[in-house]
Amino acid sequence: MEGETPGSETVQRRLSKRTRLALWLGVLLALYAGVGFFIAPIVIKSRLESTLPEQLGHPVTVKEVRLNPFALSLTVRGFEISDHDRGALIGFDELYVNLELASIVNRAVTFDAIRLRLPYAVVRIKEDGSLNLLDLRPTPGGPNPPAESAQSALPKQEDRKLPAVIVNVLQFDRGVLEFHDDSKSTPFSADIVPITFTLRNFNTEPDSPDSLSFAAEIGPGEKLEWRGTLYFQPLRSEGTVILTGLKARTLWEYIQDLVRFEITDGAIDLKVEYEVGAGSDTLQASVKTGEFKLTKFALGEKGGKESLVTIPAFSIEGIRADLPSRQVQIASVRSWDARISGWLGKDGRVNYQTLFAGEASQATPTGEPRPGASADSSKKPWTVSIKEVSVEDYGISFEDRRPATPVRLFLEPLRVKLANVTSQLDSKVDLDLFVRINDTGTIATTGAIAMQPLSIDLALDVSKIPLRPFQPYVDPIAELTLNSGAASLKGHLSYGSPKRAGPLMHFDGMASIVQLAAQDRILNKDFLSWDALAVNGLKLNVKPTSVAISTIVVKKPYVRLIIGPDRTTNLQAILVKPDSADGTADAQPPPTDAKKKAGEAEVPVRIGTVQIVDGSAHFADYSLKPIVETGIYRMNGTIKGLSSKELSRADVSIESQVDNYAPVRVEGKINPLTSDAFTDITVSFKNVELTTVSPYSNKFAGYPIQKGKISIDLMYKLSKKVLEAENKVVIDQLTLGEKVEGPDATSLPVKLAIALLKDRHGVIDVNLPVRGDLNDPDFQYGRLLLNVFMNLITKAVTSPFNLIAGLVGASGEELSGIQFPLGSATLPPASETKLKTLAKALSDRPGLRLEVAGAADPGADSTALAETKLHRELVKLKLEELQAAGKPAPAGADTTLLTDNEQAALVRALYVKKFGRLPEPSAQTDSKAPEAPTVQIATLKGQLLRDIKVDESEIRLLAQDRAKRIQDFLVTQVGIAPERVFLLDVKVDAKEEAGSVAVKLGLNAS
Repeated sequence: MEGETPGSETVQRRLSKRTRLALWLGVLLALYAGVGFFIAPIVIKSRLESTLPEQLGHPVTVKEVRLNPFALSLTVRGFEISDHDRGALIGFDELYVNLELASIVNRAVTFDAIRLRLPYAVVRIKEDGSLNLLDLRPTPGGPNPPAESAQSALPKQEDRKLPAVIVNVLQFDRGVLEFHDDSKSTPFSADIVPITFTLRNFNTEPDSPDSLSFAAEIGPGEKLEWRGTLYFQPLRSEGTVILTGLKARTLWEYIQDLVRFEITDGAIDLKVEYEVGAGSDTLQASVKTGEFKLTKFALGEKGGKESLVTIPAFSIEGIRADLPSRQVQIASVRSWDARISGWLGKDGRVNYQTLFAGEASQATPTGEPRPGASADSSKKPWTVSIKEVSVEDYGISFEDRRPATPVRLFLEPLRVKLANVTSQLDSKVDLDLFVRINDTGTIATTGAIAMQPLSIDLALDVSKIPLRPFQPYVDPIAELTLNSGAASLKGHLSYGSPKRAGPLMHFDGMASIVQLAAQDRILNKDFLSWDALAVNGLKLNVKPTSVAISTIVVKKPYVRLIIGPDRTTNLQAILVKPDSADGTADAQPPPTDAKKKAGEAEVPVRIGTVQIVDGSAHFADYSLKPIVETGIYRMNGTIKGLSSKELSRADVSIESQVDNYAPVRVEGKINPLTSDAFTDITVSFKNVELTTVSPYSNKFAGYPIQKGKISIDLMYKLSKKVLEAENKVVIDQLTLGEKVEGPDATSLPVKLAIALLKDRHGVIDVNLPVRGDLNDPDFQYGRLLLNVFMNLITKAVTSPFNLIAGLVGASGEELSGIQFPLGSATLPPASETKLKTLAKALSDRPGLRLEVAGAADPGADSTALAETKLHRELVKLKLEELQAAGKPAPAGADTTLLTDNEQAALVRALYVKKFGRLPEPSAQTDSKAPEAPTVQIATLKGQLLRDIKVDESEIRLLAQDRAKRIQDFLVTQVGIAPERVFLLDVKVDAKEEAGSVAVKLGLNAS
């Protein structure tokens, strides 16, 4: 162009290049902004909504994507992965990511902030047990390298290195986690909201600390906090985890289908300061300090209205744990004011055995390791040590529901202190325990216990345990009511390993029961009592077993022996006979020797002295009018030197008084503790008035005692289980009154027996030798006197035929019955001889009278009478035949004997006469055989006999005829006065023996 200089032209070209460059830059910038602000968000949103559903198999929606290319920030809003028709699965309201240009300078991907606002996830365990989030997986057919290749592709521990990443702020704001478990019978749901997570100064460079904070609210008032630092190279963290107010019921609701109990209340607080890090090949973790608290805990049966366990406070403090050394140390475990209710069911199981048993068996098949069990059994086991365990003011109510009436025990307060508790079972734990039982009794013990091997070393002090609550244990075995009584035990108990020297268990101390009072429930009277029963110097060993006692002192023992108005004695009825459907209750117990195992050694027992102080006993019989009542008083004495040694003998010396003036003395030697019990004692009663027991004589003998005294010397010797006893009884001037009728009076001739035994001086002096078993001699005062009196009478009159037969040199068996042939009242010669002997004895004892009860056997006698009737009909038929033939009848036709041929012919004729014709011969019978007629006649005769009827009146008449025949013989043949022979009502239930029936005879006093 004209007028332009070359320099201006150069400048113009330069300006043109700058303009073009700026223009291009502007265009590029506009293009960058356009792509960043408008195109890229659309592409990203489109790719997210099209690619992710294909990869995840779930619908994906994105509401909005924003990109700021200048701020290097990305914002994604309304992101959601849906679970098809079940709503949202994972999503968030907004994701903000801000990348810094400092990444270039830092040589690390640097983010100013990554923020996720309102993230949410729905975690669901399906009915088949699968997790819904596992559905978010690549579609089938995609690249999936073999496991071995994937494993080999992992870098070794020392080669791993994280990419360089820096995040100034990584934040989750107000997150929501929904959890549902539909695999359970009772579906479980829980919401964790809000969840806040903040990680500051995140850096993957080595030794770069990151500040971490996490907070979540599991439920109203339930909070989880996590504060600390996090290092990624190497991976380690330290901080504090705090759990506040977690409801115990929430945990139970998740496992409720697996358990039988229900947690109704309770809150859990947990605080742990930790350190954790990944070493070259192991995980390093430790708890620097921690504490656990459980408050207001309540547990009961499912659906139950009342709690079985309530624990207001339970805490574990000073928790320290170290993973490499596998050690847990706890400073203290404390709890107080808890209340626990339990019972032992009729099946013998404690309720908690059922309560804490799983609803379904979760047993692992034999031989398979339990889930979570370490495969390396060589690892050092965990050790747990607790410095102190303290339980204060616990209250336990316990019932034993096996008896018909439950046994109820109340243990309150219960205080337990344990020191040095450890999982090392061979270490000793110090124990200090105190508990009060049913308000009055106490148990206190201190000492040490080790579990493996089990060893116990305790000082015991059991004081005033009331016996009355244990009444239901007594009910099945005795009709006794425990009105009062308290048991005590004090001493030292030790238990040790069988490998150590000495006994397995040893107790050294004393035991006592004081103020015992037991009442007989049947007769509603006091039965047994004492002021004190003390066992002093008790030494008990087990394996080998031995018992040694210094003294047993019984102060003011008292026993009441009663016969009630219904004649029930308390001693007979006090022990309850157990019911048994199979009848085993009536079975006799096996002998003592049978109970012992072969070769079993006797337990050594030694008792220094048994002392009775001011004992007494009372006897009363309310079944009589007037009442019999007496007592033994001022019983004092000792038994010294009891021992289970075979040759040892204990000295017995006991004195007392009957009715305050008749002395009773027991002296001798005994040895009841050996298998071969030895007894050599004398029991002496002197000058006891028999009028005291006159009501017994009145009732049972039928005569009152008007006068008399009795003295008894009982001498017992028992050795080798054979008893030899001499019972010397002297009754002086026994005089009976007039006969008294009563339902219980004996029918024995009491006065006759006394007359036979009394000498001319009015004294009955007899010895009653006894040979047999004396395991339980009966020394009851009233019963003893009655037995002696009745034994004297019984000895004279229970076998009257033996007595009178001895007077004439005959046997009692020969005179007690008179035999008659079947169907007959005729006296055979042998029976007549018996009656003559009996008549001679009756003549020597004019006070006796004879009683005869006619007898018959309804079966055998009926058959014999039928045969007699048949014979008469046959004879009658023969006479008719003779008369028809014009022949004279023989003399004594009724007793005519028929020959076999005559009888056969007459039987056929009588059969035809009665039944019309003879029966056809049997197909099996050969009519030509010689036996055939005999068989035929027997058959015909049997039919004729069956056609003859013998009624009951004929049997009774036969029995009466037999009795009258005896009476007639004695009166008319041998001259016995008629008033001395009495006929009784006949008996038609006798049994035939050797072709005859015996008529029994009886004797009575005139």
